[in-house]
Amino acid sequence: MGNGVQNYQVYSPQEFHALFLNLVKQAKEKVLVQIMEMNTYGEYGQKLLAGLKEAADRGIDVRVNIDNVILLSEYKLPQILQQAGVKVTVIDPFGKNIFLKLTRHSHIKVVVVDKIAFLGGMNFKENSFQNTVDCMVLLANEVAVKELKKLILDFNEGRSYDIKSVDLGDGTRILFDNGDPGKSRILDEVISLVKNSTKSVNWLSEYIPDGQFLKEIIIAKKRGVRVCGLVAPLKSLTLPDRTYSFFNLIILKLKRLENIVKFGQKMIHGKLLLVDGKKAVVGSHNFADLGVRLGTKEAVLVSENPTLVGNLIKFYKDVQKVN
Repeated sequence: MGNGVQNYQVYSPQEFHALFLNLVKQAKEKVLVQIMEMNTYGEYGQKLLAGLKEAADRGIDVRVNIDNVILLSEYKLPQILQQAGVKVTVIDPFGKNIFLKLTRHSHIKVVVVDKIAFLGGMNFKENSFQNTVDCMVLLANEVAVKELKKLILDFNEGRSYDIKSVDLGDGTRILFDNGDPGKSRILDEVISLVKNSTKSVNWLSEYIPDGQFLKEIIIAKKRGVRVCGLVAPLKSLTLPDRTYSFFNLIILKLKRLENIVKFGQKMIHGKLLLVDGKKAVVGSHNFADLGVRLGTKEAVLVSENPTLVGNLIKFYKDVQKVN
């Protein structure tokens, strides 16, 4: 594979930004992006916009899907991208009657450039690439690339996408939540993994654990399983998210379990679960009940593949060192 990249490599935000721009520059057919939020200003945003425009000017099929939530702060973004030659779709747009829909947002973060795909937790905002803990996983698997390409094109062209799971044939699956409020096959999978843990459960998330995830972590700890999560410092969160996490922190303190989470020095935006050093979940899901209740669309990798799990363990340990 060119560019020195390998299947299941894990990239930090700045590493991903550089690699993505390089791949876009060399693209021969398609550049497809589906993220929740994006902006085109600042050092990183301007380079992203310039790279996408250059590809579109060369005749590359460039498409970007964004969630309607970004229109609250970046209402000109669709126009800016369209002027750059990008085919843009706003998922569940507000329309003329701007009313904030609280449910069924798309939280999926996937990218496809020709025969290479990425799946992870990153947005394309300026602060996503600055002082933020997050990652994107490179997928060179033909099945993964084909399915993620279909997902992005279906959303971009207004078709429904309702695939539940895609087996990559090597101990890894792509698992989707399709936006049904109160239902999450991803969280169900996470709960099952924690229930069956025997040695250790470690995780990264923007939020302090809640609901069924918290319940199973507590049970696992009582079984003697080592449990520890790294979450975003409260000061880095928006006011609604800060309030939600603070409430969950109070619950932990009342149970005298606040030591099962540690607050990062940096903004934690990555979403990762490691179980017994052998199984992993990584992607867009925060393992929180809130998104499930709101019917958020999500995508994750669920894996027992030694290469991917090993790379994610290394990523987690590197995050621990700087937090």
